[in-house]
Amino acid sequence: MSLRKATRRPLVGIAAILALAASTGIGAGLVKDFVSEKRFAADLEKVIAVGDMDRAAEDFHAKIDRIRGFLNDHSRHLVDDEFWAMHSAPNTGPYLRKIIAHAEGRSNERAHMECSTRSHLFGRILTALGYQVRTVAMFGTGRPERPYSHVVIDVKNPQTGVWETQDPDGDIYWKSASTGERLSIAEAGDDLDAVIPCNASSCGWDLRGRDGQWIKRYRKRLDILSITDKDADIRYGLYTSRANLDAALTLNGKTGVFCEIEAKRCGDGFVKITEQAKLAKALGQE
Repeated sequence: MSLRKATRRPLVGIAAILALAASTGIGAGLVKDFVSEKRFAADLEKVIAVGDMDRAAEDFHAKIDRIRGFLNDHSRHLVDDEFWAMHSAPNTGPYLRKIIAHAEGRSNERAHMECSTRSHLFGRILTALGYQVRTVAMFGTGRPERPYSHVVIDVKNPQTGVWETQDPDGDIYWKSASTGERLSIAEAGDDLDAVIPCNASSCGWDLRGRDGQWIKRYRKRLDILSITDKDADIRYGLYTSRANLDAALTLNGKTGVFCEIEAKRCGDGFVKITEQAKLAKALGQE
């Protein structure tokens, strides 16, 4: 699927809503959103061209790894005033434009981002290229007053139909310790000794991201996982054998057990991770 086709459909939908809003005199906000989304679509097309991301004959893993590496090369994990200024925009467009400027040599500073913004942008790029993606948010229960969390992206391998986890923040992917096959941490994360994080040069829990993140610290974030597939309008939670389900977590100013304070993440179910395949099948997400 071409990028133009991938981005045309949502823009057509926005234009239709815009016309309706204009006829009722309430279109000012929608005009702003429409312009923002249209500019984002143009920037998305440009970053795909600048990063040479749409090599049709390229091996799937080589392409995905290269795109993940490109985002990591031209952004950095840094939450500061610049990050929050860009974060106030309605989408990840400001980060995207900063990445393009750095890639083209017009800026010496990489875009200031973190796991969720990097993963969101990575997912938008993969969707534009025609891949099926879902967001995986991780939460730890070992520090209830301030739970550890992290966000990654699952992309479905079109050749095998298998979901595979990609982490543009740590610049890693995951594979099975026994078979070496790539996998989804959301499906295999109950036994962390059975999965191995890998980057372009090596594998192992002792890896570090280019911005200094210790990948082994992710182990504290893998107690509860939230799956969000926006295209399929599916959202559900998974808990591992490590999770303390009775812990009163404090997230976003709320305190309670996970599904009380993050009810939307449990909307389509909250099951043990070993039952993930059964739930996904019931929801039509295979």
